[in-house]
Amino acid sequence: MTHLHHKRITLVTVTYGDRLHYCAELLRRSFEHEGVSHAVVVSNNAIADLSPLEAAWGKRITIVRLATNTGSANGYAVGIGRALERESTDYIWLMDDDNAPCEGALDVLCHQLDLLTRKQGRCGAAVLGFRPDHQGDIAAGVPAGLAMPPRSSYFGFHVGRIPYKIWRRTPWGR
Repeated sequence: MTHLHHKRITLVTVTYGDRLHYCAELLRRSFEHEGVSHAVVVSNNAIADLSPLEAAWGKRITIVRLATNTGSANGYAVGIGRALERESTDYIWLMDDDNAPCEGALDVLCHQLDLLTRKQGRCGAAVLGFRPDHQGDIAAGVPAGLAMPPRSSYFGFHVGRIPYKIWRRTPWGR
């Protein structure tokens, strides 16, 4: 983990329902293998008792308990806000509660972020983990400008992209 030694990374995740086992594995991998220094877990009115996480990780985690499920966007906003309040946070890693990062994933992200920061500046740089099962167009080599749905899309669908989607599935577009 060569790129992590100088960075203080806070993980932010949002949980709901009865997903303690997911959160426990995410935290275990993040702390033990990825070098995360702190985690903020936002409970979107989760029914699971999250106190075992506090018992296991102590001051390395902050649990924010919301009285109602306010949705993931608000949950992440609350978690990011709490992470930014920490003086010991240089970077924030957003993860779904059911993600289990592969060993070395954060090191790769940090390395890419370092490279991008040199080109774009710190305020203009962010990185995203690649998941082929969630980003099929990117995995298939579709140009980024066409793989990312336009701003006015609905669930990734945009009427203006229909001709391209049909064409790329023909022998000429492969």
